[in-house]
Amino acid sequence: MTLQAKLKVFERAAGPGQFKVVGESDLKTVGIGVFTNPTRVPVKSGDLLGNSLFASVEGLSAIGAFFCVTGDPGVGAIVSTLALEPGRQNPITVTVEPDADGDGYGDETQDKCPTDASAQGTCPAPPPPAAPITLGATALAKKGFVTVALTASAQANVTVAGSVKLGKGSSAKLSGGTQIVAPGTLAKFTVLFPAKLKKALQRLPKSKKLTLALTAGAPGATTTNLTVKVPGQLKSKPRHRRT
Repeated sequence: MTLQAKLKVFERAAGPGQFKVVGESDLKTVGIGVFTNPTRVPVKSGDLLGNSLFASVEGLSAIGAFFCVTGDPGVGAIVSTLALEPGRQNPITVTVEPDADGDGYGDETQDKCPTDASAQGTCPAPPPPAAPITLGATALAKKGFVTVALTASAQANVTVAGSVKLGKGSSAKLSGGTQIVAPGTLAKFTVLFPAKLKKALQRLPKSKKLTLALTAGAPGATTTNLTVKVPGQLKSKPRHRRT
């Protein structure tokens, strides 16, 4: 006698005692004893397992399955269970493996690369890390603002910002905004003086200067630091000599 079997995977259907076939394995030859057959049938939580049996002997053949009305229901078919009989059970034990990348191969024995759905053998080597983007910048102070001229080795979303200490614990924030800078081009940022800085410069003698600390930065780029010294605007009072 020759016996062959298929693993069947079922999910509950609408009717009571009815189940829909949602997956099946290839036909495998079985016999007396324990037979292990690797297969790839997707299952999810709540699915039920069954089987179809195919027997042939001396030119005669039969199809059947424990607990099923018909012999070999295909994927999508709806089947109903028979009443359970003492001493009978599904003679199949299934080990379900995780499938983290969803490629249909079990992560424990079938997939050597469970993090990449395009590979089941050894995982491909990761690409080398991208070289950091370098920024080159210069700054020039003018009346009421600073101009920052900037270049980048690769396209980058560059932000220019900074601060200035005004004395006696006071400070002011500076902003030049954000621009997309393409490689091989010169981008210009304008850092306007806030009102707080303008007032401080008006009170500061021309002989003294305030230091503006600016930074140019972008994701994946090295930060460029700039310092600009801005002189005060207060004119010194003329001194009269006595004769």
